[in-house]
Amino acid sequence: MEVLRHLDAVVGAFLEHCNDAHHRVSQAALASLAAFIECFAEHFEGYLTRLIPNVFLKISDAKESTRDAAVAVLEAIRAAYGSEVLLPVLMKTLENSHAKVRLGCVDFLHYLLQHCEHSVRPFFESGTQVRFLTEILDDFRRFVDEIWRF
Repeated sequence: MEVLRHLDAVVGAFLEHCNDAHHRVSQAALASLAAFIECFAEHFEGYLTRLIPNVFLKISDAKESTRDAAVAVLEAIRAAYGSEVLLPVLMKTLENSHAKVRLGCVDFLHYLLQHCEHSVRPFFESGTQVRFLTEILDDFRRFVDEIWRF
C-alpha cells in the first residue's frame, strides 16, 4: 500500500506520461492507469476530473493502439464507478476549453446513456427523458461529424 501514500505523485506521473510524445510510453501509461483504476478505484475517484480529459484526448490519437488503450481506461472507469460519480465529473469535463475533450465527453455520455440506461435512470424523472437525451446526443454527434468533414 506504499503506492497509496504517494497517489498524488502516481497520478502526476500518469498525466505526464499519457501525454508523452512517444506512443509506446503513452500506451504503457494508459494501460497502467486502467489496471490501477481496476485495483484501487475508491482511491482514484477524487482524481477523475484530472484524468478523464487526458484520456479523451487520447481517444482521437493517430495510433490505433493508443486509442485502444484509452478506450480500455474508459471501460475501467465505467466499470468501477456508478453514474452518481461519473455524471458530475462528465458535466464538469464538458466545461473544458479543448474541443476534442468536450467531444470525447459527449461520446462517453452517449455511450453511458445507450448501454447503461438502468444506472443513469435515477437521475431522470423517466426513461423517456433518457431516450430523449440519447437522441439529442445522436443528432449532435452527426452534426459534429458533418462539420469535421469540411
